[in-house]
Amino acid sequence: GGAALVKIAEKAKPVAPAVWRSIGALGGPTATEWLKARVAKGGGESEEAARALQQRKDPALLPWALGLAANPATPKGVREEMFGLAELTGGPAARDGLVRIIAGDKNELVRYRAYEAALAAGKASAIVPALEAFPDKAPYKPDDVKDYLVKDIEKLGKDARDEVVRALTSPSALARFVAVWALESSKIGTAADAEALKKVASDKGTLKGFPGGLTVGKEATRVAAALSKR
Repeated sequence: GGAALVKIAEKAKPVAPAVWRSIGALGGPTATEWLKARVAKGGGESEEAARALQQRKDPALLPWALGLAANPATPKGVREEMFGLAELTGGPAARDGLVRIIAGDKNELVRYRAYEAALAAGKASAIVPALEAFPDKAPYKPDDVKDYLVKDIEKLGKDARDEVVRALTSPSALARFVAVWALESSKIGTAADAEALKKVASDKGTLKGFPGGLTVGKEATRVAAALSKR
């Protein structure tokens, strides 16, 4: 069926959205290779083909998708679809590949997108390795850390709690800040977590770009006091 639809698509100008979706949903070697070729060709159809490949879960596509997602030369729209394909695939291999992108990409927005995808693919197991992959010497803004990193943990809810507490003892100051702020969320932390936060009250860790005097320990003390009142 996929091969038959490819023959139809070859003659269509343009290919109808429903045909793209159907080719992706039916899959098969012919359809998959045709869609990959369309992605590689570039142009207006490349994003359509990339989206079509997300109509069904095919773990065999993961290395290819991660390669495109990691390549700065990949067109922005296609790169975004490859992150989506990695999310769809999920599992340890997707998580680990996305963590490598966080560690290696020079663009902070790409790193944040890879982190979002890593948590979608690996759930709570991705929290600590993904946070520790971020460069500690890069500049950060507190609002960006909360918007891009903490909120994705909140999406995981209480299932993330144990890994968040583990992040409090990470060698990464960024991971420790995120852990403190994640525990502040009613979706993650409870009054019982105040004790874990008090243990890092003397933590003087900070990050480049943060306001002077803003340390992990000061935030942990503030959040611990707030949790104790819940």
